[in-house]
Amino acid sequence: MRLKGRLSMPRGILRIVLRFRFVLLALATAACGSTAYEWHGTAYEPPRPAPAITLAAHDGTTFDLQATQGYVRLVYFGYLNCPDVCPATLANMAWMLGELESQSEQVRSLFITVDPERDSLTALADYLGGFSPDLIGLRPGPEELQPLLEALGVYAGLNVSSSSHEIEHSARLFLIDQDGLLRAHYPWDADRQGLLDDVRHLLQSDG
Repeated sequence: MRLKGRLSMPRGILRIVLRFRFVLLALATAACGSTAYEWHGTAYEPPRPAPAITLAAHDGTTFDLQATQGYVRLVYFGYLNCPDVCPATLANMAWMLGELESQSEQVRSLFITVDPERDSLTALADYLGGFSPDLIGLRPGPEELQPLLEALGVYAGLNVSSSSHEIEHSARLFLIDQDGLLRAHYPWDADRQGLLDDVRHLLQSDG
């Protein structure tokens, strides 16, 4: 016998099928719309663990990077007599901390001197305080600086052609997330708003 017309689906089941199709469509749309975050600096792909940093701090304590897990960390190498790039970088870091307001409590901003013979802890405290009270000055011992520089791919050496004890050094700012992973690095003249956006991204995503 030949059936006439179409087989009809009960309305209750039809509603369930349509609802299920709507959920699948919504999930597919969300998946297509989600993209990886684009860092404003040079990203580490994939992120890699930051080296251990345990150095004397300008406030008389010992700073241990491992003990600041859960914080966003910024690391910059420079020296107090640097004529240009170091003050510019510190100014950007201080501006960023000011823009973060209360969120700055979740950030640790580190300035590691590459001239420990001349940059005393007292001098670091006085100099950095002129930019922001939240900047942390670190002074490596004689055997501590070079391994740390090599671990991060940083160069620092005395300019022998200069008569003013000028030190040539890599002017890079390193961003470390809450889990201790290097996420990006920036040149000294990086866009400060981009740096702020990257730090906020980590704070909002919790790493």
